[in-house]
Amino acid sequence: MALTFRIKKDPGAMNNIVDDPSPVVEIRDLSVSLSRGQQRVQALKGINLTINQGEIIALVGESGSGKSVLGMTILGLLPPTADPAVDGIVSVLGSDLTNISDRKLRELRRYQLGAVFQDPMSSLNPSMKVKGQLREVFEPVRSLVDALTEVGITDPESALERFPFELSGGQRQRVMTAMALLKEPSVVVADEPTTALDVTIQAQILNLIKELRTNSKSAFLFITHDLGVAAEIADRIVVLYNGKVLEQGIASDILTNPSHPYTRHLTNSRITMTQDKEGMLSRREMRVNQFALKPEGCPYSNGCEFASENCANQFPAATEVGPGWLSYCHHLEELKLVNFELSNRKRAKTPPSRSSSEVVLDVAGVEKRFRIRSSDGYRELQALDNVDLKLSKGEVIAVVGESGSGKSTLLRILAGLETASSGSIIRRSGSLPKMVFQDAGSSLTPWMKVSEILAESLLQKRIPKVERELLVSQVLGKVGLSDGVRDSKSSSLSGGQRQRVAIARCVIDPPDVLLCDEPTSALDASLVANTLDLLVSLKDELQMGMVFVTHDLAVARYISDRIMVMYKGRVVESGPSELICTHPLHPYTKMLLASLPGEGNLVDAPKSEVSQAENMTGCPFAPRCSSAMDRCIEAYPTSMRFEDRRQVDCFLVKGGMR
Repeated sequence: MALTFRIKKDPGAMNNIVDDPSPVVEIRDLSVSLSRGQQRVQALKGINLTINQGEIIALVGESGSGKSVLGMTILGLLPPTADPAVDGIVSVLGSDLTNISDRKLRELRRYQLGAVFQDPMSSLNPSMKVKGQLREVFEPVRSLVDALTEVGITDPESALERFPFELSGGQRQRVMTAMALLKEPSVVVADEPTTALDVTIQAQILNLIKELRTNSKSAFLFITHDLGVAAEIADRIVVLYNGKVLEQGIASDILTNPSHPYTRHLTNSRITMTQDKEGMLSRREMRVNQFALKPEGCPYSNGCEFASENCANQFPAATEVGPGWLSYCHHLEELKLVNFELSNRKRAKTPPSRSSSEVVLDVAGVEKRFRIRSSDGYRELQALDNVDLKLSKGEVIAVVGESGSGKSTLLRILAGLETASSGSIIRRSGSLPKMVFQDAGSSLTPWMKVSEILAESLLQKRIPKVERELLVSQVLGKVGLSDGVRDSKSSSLSGGQRQRVAIARCVIDPPDVLLCDEPTSALDASLVANTLDLLVSLKDELQMGMVFVTHDLAVARYISDRIMVMYKGRVVESGPSELICTHPLHPYTKMLLASLPGEGNLVDAPKSEVSQAENMTGCPFAPRCSSAMDRCIEAYPTSMRFEDRRQVDCFLVKGGMR
């Protein structure tokens, strides 16, 4: 099945670019090298790029491709500690940043340049209230309340009096967006501004950027590794790999029919709602190229199945694939004969009809209450409310929802890291499940070797040393790591390698239940593909039950047999994955699906900020639900159950069995 992006952009998106063709950013033959430890690294090589007024360019590529270095170069923020060496021309509004005084650069950043970073906490002063930080940016005559209202904060007066740590992640990102955009800069660099956000907050930020671009005519360099996000927001796309531009052009052209093999790999790696659940995602394994790659060669030749000696020796010249569409590949004519389709490989997945009926985890009526400090003393927070979960051997249940829905709290209780306030948890073997955390790096002991980390899981079994070493080698092979990493420390491994080590630690002594807490949310698309396919293959081979927490319904659909949708501690809908994703019943599930980027529904995503209002008696989603009735505010709906193993808590749904 061919992969398609449902691109539904503003009807006049490209018309927002003014008639004046002169660019606000012009980069010519840019090369940047940085010092890392004792080595000198060439981060960017021969970059040529223009950005016009009112244009949004998405800069895509994997981690380490040089995206952030390019963004920091445009902002004049390359760290002095890295001893940056910049060659070429970086012209912003006619000023060459490679030959500009510090005073002129500061003026340019203050009045003409804006930046929105991935982690707003690293950019906001934790010791200053929001109003103080906004006053540093806006003129005194500008209303700070109006500034926050324009970025969608529903209670701006309260937000102005808070410190950054007192705001939610979405609120902090909106404050950072207000500081960057509402002074109407000519150029904005947005470096992964939505990566760590829930899909609903991400949708709001993307819609906000498009609206502000329309009003202010600002030019954007939007850095992302998510092609779905690029599909929603970009006019043009630039694909970067190992410091080199491999393809650039109109977003709709590149996303629907990419010409470069690396762009095809990125596109095939992305998980969509139409992804074949039985087909393996595109996974790029670095090839042992028979041709030694030279510095002037194509950097992707070691990962490309079409690579030749010419690729290793010489970087290809630009080929015009279409109007404004350039690709850098020696084999474009050959690639035209290869259909752009998802991989035909099938993974050996156990069909649902053959799944074991043996229950390995039975959770009934679990509740969790926390005592938290408030302005008038202490109050009780209901984190989980009457949660049921029954997991069979070899089954995967995905738990989805926004931050604060109770997903991670549920997982921590199942792992024995928290104690439930009430309810029962029955485990088949009596042993605790094992858990793969979101940040693999922080869950691995940095001063221990990989072999020591893995062998530590076997110490209680008193297995002889020779047998432990054999098991370590075997499990490294199972997770796709070479035996050569056994003597490496986790700090020296890549993000994908650390995640595989974390998984290996869990399965070297296979549990009945494996818990996964957002294990792919911070990974590049290709690493997400590798990790998901690895988890599925291990689950099938070892016949483990799995509870997989995510905020992405596309990922949940791909990996799971059943989905549980949680909101403010309650399971509001559950059932078979395919039914939940194709025929959602609860308004909250529909909102999550509408917020997925690249699916063509983002215009229907929620426009307002998440309400923080407490609604202890009625449906907690009622303040955000456009279909809410008086009874939704007054009482929580009775669960409706259906013959297809579906359950939904909503007054709007009829015809089920109570």
